[in-house]
This record gives sequence, structure tokens and C-alpha cells, in this order.
Amino acid sequence: MDQTQLQQIVQQLVQQALQDQEQRFTATIAELRAEIAGVHKENSTLKTDVIAKLLEKPTSSSKPKLPHPDKFDGSLPAWEVWYPEIKAKLRIDKQVLGDEESHFWYIYGRLEKKVQALVAPQIASAERDQDYKTQTLFDQLSRLCDNPNAKRDAEDKLYSLSQFNDQGFNPFLAAFERLMYKAEANKWTDDAKIALLRRQLNDKMKRRLKTQISVPSNYAEFVKVLQHLDDGAGGNGSGTRVFGKEAAKTGGDPMVIGALTRFEEEDSEYYTEEEDKGPKLLYNPDTGKYRKV
Repeated sequence: MDQTQLQQIVQQLVQQALQDQEQRFTATIAELRAEIAGVHKENSTLKTDVIAKLLEKPTSSSKPKLPHPDKFDGSLPAWEVWYPEIKAKLRIDKQVLGDEESHFWYIYGRLEKKVQALVAPQIASAERDQDYKTQTLFDQLSRLCDNPNAKRDAEDKLYSLSQFNDQGFNPFLAAFERLMYKAEANKWTDDAKIALLRRQLNDKMKRRLKTQISVPSNYAEFVKVLQHLDDGAGGNGSGTRVFGKEAAKTGGDPMVIGALTRFEEEDSEYYTEEEDKGPKLLYNPDTGKYRKV
């Protein structure tokens, strides 16, 4: 065997060794890639399991955030409070209360028996058609309980409102602002609200207001000035708003919050004194008569 043949044999052996090494290296890389893919798959499965377990656990979002509204008694004053309250409950605790049908029956469950009786035909219709839209129930309640002329009526009452001679400013302000919001007069300019409020003050408050060198052009600040000027005429000017029977004793403006319904008579809102009847007579919308206090 000459030198040339020997070199060829050595080259063949080296080439074979390199090929074998390359194959082993390629196989090793393939194994590593397979292991890495397996690890990724395990991690993905683990994440899925963890997420599933987290979803199974009760979270704060599965607990109600708002209390249950009181049962609606059918009265207009109660409707004005109950309707926005239950709408907020359905919106905030939507996931807790369930689907649309669950919301429908939840609303029905927050009605007193006499109101449930009023909507019984609609409930029966919903059962027959399997159609439980909450808005249809709200619409029915609104037609039964709401006053479609509430804004116009509030405007009329707001324009005719005036502070009695023996009435503290805060009880009068409570009546004024309630009517102001019902009439959507809160959207008026400050100048317009101040002008109306100023015109409706009693003579005593008007005289005191004239002693001010300047008065604010901002409505909220103007009200603060009037509260400061009020000396408690009628025994209720200390800044405390008094309602109900206690207000009647102090010459305040009692607010009717009893079970007066629109099915029985119109919204009474407040017991009010009539000026030409004298300060010692109180009007009761239940009887339509005045009584001495």
C-alpha cells in the first residue's frame, strides 16, 4: 500500500467519523427540542389548570355589592326612590343576579303583594311566551306609578312656591330644590336659579339680603349666604332640615313619605300651608282639609 492509498483511507475514516458525529449532534438537538416542546406543553396545561381553579374559587365579584332595595309599595314618592335604586342593583350586581329571566323575577320579588297583583296579567303573559324582558316590566310599572306630567307639574309648583313668614330657610330650601330637580331647573343658569329663589323669599329674608354689600353670582354660594342670614324663623333656621311630624311642630315643611299612590290620588309631595289661611293651619292632602296646629 503506497502513501497515496493510505491518505485516502485516513480521509475516508475522518469523513465517516465527522458524519457520525454530525448525526449524533443532530439527534441530540432533536431530543432537546422535543423536551423543550414538552416543557412548554406542561406549562400551558398548568396555566390552564390554575386559571380554571381560580375561576372556581368565589371572588369578590361574585358577591353582591349593593343591598337589596326595599319592596316597592306602589306610591309615587317610593317609585322615585325605588326605580333608580333597583336599576343600579341590576347593573352593578348583574353577574350575581344571573341572566335576563333571573333579573325579571328579581324585580317581581321586590314588589309588594298589591303591586304584584297589578302586574299579574303581564307576568302571566311573560310565562306563556317565555319572554322575560326586564324593560317591559319596568315600562308597565312606570305606566302604573309614574306621572307623565311630572316635569310640567313640578315647574308649576316651583314657580308658585314661596317661603312662609314663619318658615325657616332650610325647610323652604328643601322644598325648592326638590321641585327644582323634578322640573329639571337645576340645568338653568345660576343667574336664573338665584333670581327665582330670591323672588320667593319671605319679606324678612329679603330685607336681610339687602343689607349685604354684594351677593355671590354662584347659586351654591348664594344659598350659603341665605343660610347664614337665617335666624331660625319658625324655630327651624339652625341649618337642620326637619321633615314629617317634627317639621309640623316647628313650622317646617313636612314631606309626605307615606303610602299615597297615584292609583288613589295625585302626588302630594309636601304638606303646605296656605298663606291666606294663616300660619296656624296645616293642609293635609289625605283629607283635602286644613287643621289647626
